[in-house]
Amino acid sequence: MIDFKKSKKGYLEFLSKYENAPTFRKNENVELGLGEFAVEEIGKDKIILTRKHSCRNGYNQIVMYESAGDPAVDFKKNDVADFNRISWREIPANVSNRFLSFNNIPIKSGGLVITSPDKNLRKIIYNCMDIPQFRQASSPNKKRFYDITTILPVGVPGGRSGKPVQFCGRGITKGFRKSVVLANATKGNQIQLEKWAESFYKTTGIRVEIKNYSAQELVKTLFKRPHPYDLVRISFSVIQPEYDTFFKDFVVKDGFIDYDLPYLSALRDSMLKTEDDQERTRIAIKMAENLSSEAVILPLYQEVRTFYYPADIKNLFVGRGFTEYPEVADFRW
Repeated sequence: MIDFKKSKKGYLEFLSKYENAPTFRKNENVELGLGEFAVEEIGKDKIILTRKHSCRNGYNQIVMYESAGDPAVDFKKNDVADFNRISWREIPANVSNRFLSFNNIPIKSGGLVITSPDKNLRKIIYNCMDIPQFRQASSPNKKRFYDITTILPVGVPGGRSGKPVQFCGRGITKGFRKSVVLANATKGNQIQLEKWAESFYKTTGIRVEIKNYSAQELVKTLFKRPHPYDLVRISFSVIQPEYDTFFKDFVVKDGFIDYDLPYLSALRDSMLKTEDDQERTRIAIKMAENLSSEAVILPLYQEVRTFYYPADIKNLFVGRGFTEYPEVADFRW
């Protein structure tokens, strides 16, 4: 039993979130958690979850394999029933014939962060970037993109579909000459990016050097000033509409950018202090607009993804309780 000395508005909601709720420990390293399943075993290449209370016509055990693009993991074997947390590149070709599928727009946004403290440079990049051309060059195998106006994705209060406002005229680029570095952690897009860079130079006078990183190498550079690049793509993913996910790394000491945003920092302080949901949304919208006006991050897209589930599942519900995919514990046949 947990006893609180006094009440506080919104505290029960805070505690009900997975990341905050108190729970019991199974052992030193594992908590029982709040869901239907608990960790039974953690191995080198897999984790086994077991349902706390057995269900006759539902899944009673989940075996999660580590992939990370490892060719040794055989996704074609019959006991793999969920491919939705791996890269779409790793999904076997025959899955679409054996599984139910549906398209969904995850609560995930992608943007191009402009790390340079040169505001004139940032303004030109933000306003003169051909978004469809760049995102197709940087992600050549993706076929579907959902346009968003700010980095807040649709599904989060304040997020809106559409394209960001851009103003690119001759006056903004006339006589401008500069070189920038684009950090790239995606494989197989070098030729496409080089063609885009050539087109971007003709439009803006800005030459782009493409510097390739592995995902692990890039992560090590994201939170260190100064950054060894001027442009980098960032993805934001949330299960619940936690606004701070989208803003905190633009205002902390060692964050995504090489300059300070005092107004954004003040707005963030106000957002974290308020307990009013409508006020929090209002402030978050202003923060997203400030990132646009300061040309900090150019919204590129919200992902459109195909999800696959075994055909024998009879009660497939999507989008309940702010989730982007169904709960395994709910599956029945």
